[in-house]
This record gives sequence, structure tokens and C-alpha cells, in this order.
Amino acid sequence: MKRQRLHLKAPDNWINDPNGFIYYKGYYHLFYQYFPYEPRWGTMHWGHAVSRDLVTWEHRGVALYPSTHEDRNGCFSGSAIEEDGKLYLVYTGVRYEVVNPEDPHTCLDEQFESAQLMITSEDGFHFDNEEGKTVIIPPLTDKKIGDRTHTRDPKIWRGKDRWYLIIGSTVEEKYGEVLFYESEDLHTWTYVNKAWKGPDYGWMWECPDFFETEGGGVLMVSPMGLLKNGEKEKISQYASRWNLRRVPARWRYRISTSLQTMEWICMPLRPLLTRRGEELWKDGSGCRNWRRRAGLECSACRGS
Repeated sequence: MKRQRLHLKAPDNWINDPNGFIYYKGYYHLFYQYFPYEPRWGTMHWGHAVSRDLVTWEHRGVALYPSTHEDRNGCFSGSAIEEDGKLYLVYTGVRYEVVNPEDPHTCLDEQFESAQLMITSEDGFHFDNEEGKTVIIPPLTDKKIGDRTHTRDPKIWRGKDRWYLIIGSTVEEKYGEVLFYESEDLHTWTYVNKAWKGPDYGWMWECPDFFETEGGGVLMVSPMGLLKNGEKEKISQYASRWNLRRVPARWRYRISTSLQTMEWICMPLRPLLTRRGEELWKDGSGCRNWRRRAGLECSACRGS
């Protein structure tokens, strides 16, 4: 079989989403969704590879595997951070409520629940899958917040005085959303609010990401079912502007969608930043306080 020379491949069988890409203690660590038993999707593990130069990679085997009640049927996607010299992985654990009797690696009629878990490592290579996992966000029970089944793929980052985490979810499988959480100690997480765009932007949002640019913070998601005709392979481009009359012009950015196998939406975070129902851009104080604590100052805040 032909081997990739520049692209990382699993040593065998199935690979999909890259997870927890981070530089830690002299190595680039790249984790990925991995089913080590067959060349098809199944009970997800986290594969692990490291590199000194991003060109030559060394496989380090399986980092995460199902071992608890909450992740017994899969360790789905997540992210990584470093704190106090330790490597932290956060990910979605899946538990099937009804296992497919013909295939134990799948469930029937999407009858499963999802929780968000955390595990740490002292060196980036050894993870205690048997005793070292903790649940940081249990399966959701309030449908007004998110979905018990389709809530996954936590992305974590450090603000100025606390941690922030986002998760993809759905509202009754009608439209996608991103949930925002915050924590002061990485272990106790509090729900803050949510962001969404409506049914025209997919029934569920997964794999959310957040990053800063010179133009401001950007929230990126992968929407499920964005194309109503089911096409996913066709490459296309879509751009639009927020129709928010009260948002200052300098806060209006484009939503960009690039479609290639999976669809992606990029959007600015500022018009979406609301906290417990308060519109933070209504006056300068709300926006300034939340964004500065999160390390996300905007030009309006800096000028005030």
C-alpha cells in the first residue's frame, strides 16, 4: 500500500478527525480519531503521534480508549491545553443506550448520550485511562440548553483569569448551536450562554473552534445537513453579513462557508457574545467585562 510521505496516516485501519494538536515539552503532539480494529468507522479511540519538526512523525500508539461508563462506546473529538506543566485532554465520551446486536461498534436509531471528560498526563505520553478520567460536563438534561445526544467536541482555551470551553450541539435537531462554558479551576464548569444562526445553517453544529485574528475573534463550526440536497463533496463558497441592526458597523463581519466533504461556517464572535440573556454589545461595559476576562478585547473596548 502506498504510504503518505507528508501527511500523517494511522499505522493501520480507520482515522478521521485530528484532535488536541499542541506543542508540549519539546514535541508537537497530534491526536486523532482512530478505530484500530478495522478500516471503517467504529468505537472511537484517540491515536497519538509526535514530531520534532512537523515532517517526521512517530506513532505512539493509542492515547485514549473507552474505559468508563461515560465513554464506554467511544472517545470522540476534543482538544488539548497545558497547565502547570501537565497536558490536559478534553473530549466527548459516548455511551450507547441500545447497542446494535449485529455490530457492537454502532448503536440503533442514534440512541446514545454524550458527556464531556478530561484526562491529564505528566509527560504527554502516558494517560491513565482506567483511573485518570473525570466527567467535567455530564449529559445535558435541559433541552433549552442543548441536546443530550448530539453535544460534542469541546474546544478549550485560557482567558485572562479563567478557562473557556465551547461545545457543538443542536436544538431538538432543528438547528445547530455552540454552547459556552467557563471555569476557574479546569474542573468545575458553568454554562454561560449559546450561539446559533437558525435552521438554514444545519441541524447540528460539531467540531467548534475559536481563534483570534487581527479583525477580531472568529468562531468556526462544522454544520451537519447544511446542504438540503445532501451534497457534500462539491466545493462551493458562501458569504453573508449579519443582519443585526444594532450591531456597530465595525463589528459586522462575513460568515464564510467552504464545502469540501464536510461543511464549515466561520463567523465573528462579537455579535453572539451574550451572557445569561444580557446583550453585551448594548453598551460598552458588558462587552468590555466579558471579553477582557476571556482575553478577547475588541477595538470598541480598547477605545473606551
